[in-house]
Amino acid sequence: MKKFDYYQPETLKDAFTLMEKTKGQVQYVAGGTDLIVRLKQGVISLDALISLRKIEELKGIQLNGELVLGSMALFRDIERSEALAKKYLALHQAASVLANPQIRNVATIGGNLCNAAPSADSAPPLLVLDAVVVLQGPGGTREVPLIDFFTGPGSTCMEPEEIMTKIKVPLPEPGTSMAFLKIGRVSQDI
Repeated sequence: MKKFDYYQPETLKDAFTLMEKTKGQVQYVAGGTDLIVRLKQGVISLDALISLRKIEELKGIQLNGELVLGSMALFRDIERSEALAKKYLALHQAASVLANPQIRNVATIGGNLCNAAPSADSAPPLLVLDAVVVLQGPGGTREVPLIDFFTGPGSTCMEPEEIMTKIKVPLPEPGTSMAFLKIGRVSQDI
């Protein structure tokens, strides 16, 4: 594996500044569960990684009229949330069967979506629930329906300097039922 620089900014502004100043192949990283594997396998090569792990405003789960997930919300936190199990059962179930407990302790919902893998467990329930992602870059903020966010396998509408900051999910209509079933592959398949 090629050596690369690793940065840990504490604010979005600092992350954007680093992205602008860093030369070569640079990428933001959330939990890194897929990206680090690809780096080790030599599938991709980067000159630098900008970690989003220390940016507090990207974390958290809020449920006030709608669900707002910080892009750095861990799958373990989604899995452990009783409020999500009651209101957003399919998302809760998807988080509960994602990979294994060790991965759920570091994998983020934003990273899972930005990876744009067709096997992303969080995508189907969020698509069905009409989720919207909030993307922020040096030029401002925009909201994109999740259905329009994905442009193909491994591809999204994000600009390289943008960061997914939140996922907004409307409250399901009263009487809505939902479930998530994983069929046709094992938990650790990508």
